[in-house]
Amino acid sequence: MKTFSKILSCLFIITIFSSCDWRDLIPKFDQKDAFVAFEQTQIEIEATDELQTLQLPFKIATINPISTTVQFEVSDNKDYPAKLGEDYSIESKSIKVDNARGSYVTIKILPKHSPEAVHVLYITITSADGLNIGHERVCTVVIK
Repeated sequence: MKTFSKILSCLFIITIFSSCDWRDLIPKFDQKDAFVAFEQTQIEIEATDELQTLQLPFKIATINPISTTVQFEVSDNKDYPAKLGEDYSIESKSIKVDNARGSYVTIKILPKHSPEAVHVLYITITSADGLNIGHERVCTVVIK
């Protein structure tokens, strides 16, 4: 009788699992899950006596490439402030992306005027038309 109940239990379990569509149980990435995020969350750069260009790449994760405008905000660290026009300049706080999987934010690091100074910037993705904002929404730039 024990053997019969084990066989019956196994048949019951097989019947239950064979009636399920396993593809429905696997999470799928859908267009509503599309997001924008930085590829790196921290970048350090040595300031020199010359102007430098720093490109901060961000990715757009979608099923199909879309056109969107990504908005950014720049803030500095209160302990290690960086001044716009004195330590750095930024080309644009709004970047239009046409049918691409990503782009980059361009920051100009101005010539170093103090050898001991360290400056910290936070570039934050604030919005992107038709996309969610991913977990890597802030990129910290350390200028040494």
